[in-house]
Amino acid sequence: MLDLAADHAAHGWSPATTKKVRRAINEVLADLPAGRTIHASQVTAALNASDLPAGHTLRMLDQVAPLEDDRTPALVAWFDRQIAGLPARMADELRLWFTVLHQGHTTPPCTRPRSPTTIKTRLRWAMPTLRGWAAAGHTSLREISRADIAAALPPSGNPRATLGVALRSIFATLKAHKVIFTNPVTRTDIGQFERRQPLPADLDQIRDALGSADPARAAIAALVAFHGLRSAELCRLHLTDSLDRRLHLDQRTIPLAAPVTVRVAAYLDHRNRRWPNTANPHLFVTSRSALGTGPAGPTGSGAPWACPPCAAPGAHPRRGRRYPRRRAPARRPVQRHHAHRQPLRRRRHRPSRPQRIETTPTIGKDSTLAVVVLAAHRGLGCRRHARGGCTRRQPRPRRPAETAPAGARLPGALP
Repeated sequence: MLDLAADHAAHGWSPATTKKVRRAINEVLADLPAGRTIHASQVTAALNASDLPAGHTLRMLDQVAPLEDDRTPALVAWFDRQIAGLPARMADELRLWFTVLHQGHTTPPCTRPRSPTTIKTRLRWAMPTLRGWAAAGHTSLREISRADIAAALPPSGNPRATLGVALRSIFATLKAHKVIFTNPVTRTDIGQFERRQPLPADLDQIRDALGSADPARAAIAALVAFHGLRSAELCRLHLTDSLDRRLHLDQRTIPLAAPVTVRVAAYLDHRNRRWPNTANPHLFVTSRSALGTGPAGPTGSGAPWACPPCAAPGAHPRRGRRYPRRRAPARRPVQRHHAHRQPLRRRRHRPSRPQRIETTPTIGKDSTLAVVVLAAHRGLGCRRHARGGCTRRQPRPRRPAETAPAGARLPGALP
């Protein structure tokens, strides 16, 4: 265990961090019986009381000992604080909605997990209305009717659309899991979000960021201003993604402009001087992320991308110029077994017409009356077909072969 800590220390840990991690490992393993599972919550509480690094210690313990992460996720703790003060039944219903969105549902009705940002945004939009219903005397969401939804929705604009999206998500989930009987938001016009044109970026701030004395801020500002990279793409960039003056992303390759190449090269020199032994493969690192191998967060204290031109979502210089991706045409699923095939178009069975007999007088050499019988029904001879209950297709009757009198020659025959 101590050798593993020393190996990590050789990749960027300071002597003080290495000493604290070794001390923390000794304290945790000293009171632990052999073969017993380590609980992350107990380790975190003990190390925080001793002012020792719990994060690095847990990563070391996870590689060599059975570790059970029983800590409460930050999103769950945030949700518990938000629903505090609501009636018990309403809080339980909201907890079911939160569990379905957070973890997903693998059995019908199936639901994929949503991102924490989506969950937080929808709950923040709905909480003022939910607290208002609780103050009005409602103890459960089953008591909410269409009249209550109509009274709670604003007249128009983004407030109506945001609240409508949040309430529709909550009530649709509860209705799908049979917690409520009816969905009061069904067939309710919640409006649409207002589509606004992006405001132009402040060029003074962009020039200030491009000429910044901080190499990381100048390099990130150049990537955003010249090539329109987003914050998530900046965080996921690796050192090997920049090669031969080209930036290799997941689905595209960007030739770097000359100002971007100069600033990225200056940042790489600064990175090698500042963290020469770090094992982090990402291009942009901070003092915290340089101790590990994960990406740096988009926000935080001392983050180089926390500058106004790069952090403000409305100030993205090229966000409005992106074109939507072309979708591939939909393809019909291949049916592997003939038993599952269905005809593309079923032929409707037409009822048979009654047999029609016509008599036409014909004058021949012997001046006799010949009777010509015309059968319009092609299924002649099938009784069920005549009644309209036959599904079998009857063959068309053949015409009699033409005969010629003796001594005559048929057209096309050889002499």
